[in-house]
Amino acid sequence: MMRILLIVLGVVGLLLVAVVLAPFLVPRDWLVAKVSEVVRDATGRPFAVEGDVSLSLIPTPRLVAEGIRFGEDETPLLQVERLEAVVAALPLLSGTIEVQRFVVDAPVANLRVNENGEGNWQMSPGEEQPGQGEESGSGGGLGGLPDLALGEVRVVDGVVDYANAQSGMTERVENINLDLKADDLQGPGSLTGSADVRGETVELDLLVQKVGDLIAQMSSPGSVKLTGPINASMEGILSATPSGTVRVEMPDMGKALNWLEVDVPAAAPMPTQLVVSGKLDVDGQTVSFSDAEIGSDLLQASGDIRFDGSGERPKLSGTLTTGVIELAKLMPGDSAPEPAAAPADAPAAGSDPAPQAQAQESSPAGPIPMDMPLNVPTSLPVDLDMTVSAKGIQAPQVTVGPTRLHATSGANHVLLDLQEMQAYSGKITGRANTAADADGVPRLAVKLSGSGLQVARLLKDLADEERLDGRVALNLDVTGDGRTVGSLLGGLDGKADVKLLNGTLQGFDLSKLSGNPVEIAAALAQGGLRGGSTQIGRAGASFNIANGIATTDDISVQTPVAQVTGSGRLNLGEQRIETMRLIPAASKGQGGDFGNLPMVPVLISGPFASPNVSIDVDAALRELAKDPETVNKVIDQVNKLGGGKDGEGLIPKDAGKLLEGLLGGQ
Repeated sequence: MMRILLIVLGVVGLLLVAVVLAPFLVPRDWLVAKVSEVVRDATGRPFAVEGDVSLSLIPTPRLVAEGIRFGEDETPLLQVERLEAVVAALPLLSGTIEVQRFVVDAPVANLRVNENGEGNWQMSPGEEQPGQGEESGSGGGLGGLPDLALGEVRVVDGVVDYANAQSGMTERVENINLDLKADDLQGPGSLTGSADVRGETVELDLLVQKVGDLIAQMSSPGSVKLTGPINASMEGILSATPSGTVRVEMPDMGKALNWLEVDVPAAAPMPTQLVVSGKLDVDGQTVSFSDAEIGSDLLQASGDIRFDGSGERPKLSGTLTTGVIELAKLMPGDSAPEPAAAPADAPAAGSDPAPQAQAQESSPAGPIPMDMPLNVPTSLPVDLDMTVSAKGIQAPQVTVGPTRLHATSGANHVLLDLQEMQAYSGKITGRANTAADADGVPRLAVKLSGSGLQVARLLKDLADEERLDGRVALNLDVTGDGRTVGSLLGGLDGKADVKLLNGTLQGFDLSKLSGNPVEIAAALAQGGLRGGSTQIGRAGASFNIANGIATTDDISVQTPVAQVTGSGRLNLGEQRIETMRLIPAASKGQGGDFGNLPMVPVLISGPFASPNVSIDVDAALRELAKDPETVNKVIDQVNKLGGGKDGEGLIPKDAGKLLEGLLGGQ
């Protein structure tokens, strides 16, 4: 583009000299033909003035030319409807061109790139560049151009029309109006104006400290400001590869992205406003920001960012440090429920992270709705390679503290590598990968490992349930797809294992199984195992998950009075315990009646939030039948309590028949 400017300045210089000499020395037609010949020899392109030409000296040298045409074919490189130039006469005697007025009306620059990537403004190989091989004149390295001082210089109603046959890209900028001022090409100059770009008016304010350096060396200190759908400013070195301090504002992000013609997937996180500032360094299509500050209604962050637009898909990489990330804001529309009040382990804004600090408890609205849309991003408009360190992450029902993750993405996937997360007074690491199938259904693969997590707070956030407390370690490796949380959970496949230490189970008192068998049976008949709590020294289980059904046969629970083993089947999609069977036995070293107690299975079923707990009556009677004398006492004692239907005893008739059979008719 600087070559075009040099060509234009050369033509202007020739035309201005002609203003002084032409009226006295040569006819108009001969002069136009001679100027066309000089321009053709210098550039290899035809030049013509197809309209009227008016030359005068009084009261000042003045040139008016119409129908200027530079370049070949029906769409030449440059067309000018009318050009008017007025210069001061006396400075010409000292070799200085002092332009009092220079107005270009309705210029049209037709910029074309052919299939080989060659622009029509570029010189062909072997052509001499403007000013090449010439001695520098008094213009101080401006390719032999005389000293130039600019007064009123304007471009009125201009057009730039761009078409790239190689990429198919087209662009048309209209209503270009510019004002240029430069008292001396070796000093500062300014360019202000506006243009219509993609239906929006963009205003320009450019200040150059050394105009001559910008023309000759294509580099100069200065500043530039653009105002439009995107507001941008820069102060530093102006060149084809600028560097300096930059600030970019998008007061309406959606409008700005539409103006840039950026296609953003509906589920992609996108702020409504954005402000980016930092130190800019440009190298071709690579833009780097150091000491960057990013502010939006979605995120506040600082760090270093690098954008590379040279590939088929743009790439965004870097490192960022953020405040608390509110994931609910990343979900489009009204699909996301209200977020929890505060991260469970996140410090207050502006304070130092405290890994083991007990922060405010969150206040979820309840269990996660199973019909909540699974609006996870499966693609982004750029390929990501970002490392983010956050003070906390706040999501619907789940809140965590300081977190560090590495995010990458491609055309149809987003991968989050969780390097460390402080959550529920413990730590979690792992990764989550999202993608979409041919129908756009999100697919999620999660692999997590957690240790030292406080169970009660975790269950409170996930299911509004606090029956179980303690410290838990877990491993999860699952995959699934679905448009809602319920369909995802209902189709999960994979494995999981969990271990609990120093726990407490509320509403379930295993010690009720200790004591005299008659008293135990009576107590169970009255209220089962409900009420009270059970201390758990250690517990664990491993699960195989297929189509949303998690099964286990290695449940193990150690309490002060008993060891419990068992099996279970959980329906994750329906959030139900289909069946769980626990068999208690006396802990090693325990004496008393409990040590002689038969193993009575405990059955658990029902919703996760409020399961039903009972004993396996048939199995219990089978065990008790081994001691007929005790059985008779148990039946008499229990049935004296009453409470059965129609005045009957609490022992079911079917169970009694089973007992009679086991006792041989007693």
